[in-house]
Amino acid sequence: MKRINHEIALLALEEGTGGVKPSRSDVPIPLDSRVNYNLVARRISWLVGLLLFQSTSSFILKSFDALLEKHPVIIYFLTMLVGAGGNAGNQSAMLIVRSLALGELNKINIKYILLRELKVSILVTAAIVVVGFLRVYIFQGTLTNALAIMLSLLVIVLVSIIIGTLLPIALWMVNIDPAHSGPTIQVIMDILGVLITCSISSLLLDT
Repeated sequence: MKRINHEIALLALEEGTGGVKPSRSDVPIPLDSRVNYNLVARRISWLVGLLLFQSTSSFILKSFDALLEKHPVIIYFLTMLVGAGGNAGNQSAMLIVRSLALGELNKINIKYILLRELKVSILVTAAIVVVGFLRVYIFQGTLTNALAIMLSLLVIVLVSIIIGTLLPIALWMVNIDPAHSGPTIQVIMDILGVLITCSISSLLLDT
């Protein structure tokens, strides 16, 4: 928890106060303006690793070339799907990071936090799926396309919230800064989102 940096703690506190900027007394203020090059190196290595990992989504898309050519609706909504996954996962991750920063989460109450987030994930997923289904059905006009996108969205958002909840906790438990969970969940859901969408669409649209 002590490894959560000043910026993440401020952001987490602001998120938890409805966008109201926390006072300076809420978070320790760094008084040294010198660059920590070891920290910079770690951040660069983490981001470069994520960049290379994210590039694997191109292999997934290539393996579904025929499907995408036959059903371009998948491409039209692919960014919406992976974006929804990244957003939902990031939101969950930020709430957990905030709880860690404020000392609200520990090894005693962790199971209650996880149960709460599971319940929340079901409600959030249901709301997003309904909106996504209506968006596709109204503008694309076919029930089959709408169902394929809806099911993809359901799985993506549900998985992303679960990963977004567990990832910062896992990083915290192995003494890795939970702040890394933000960009990591985005990359993970970009890859999983593409794979989930193409797999479900292949089952529903190519039968």
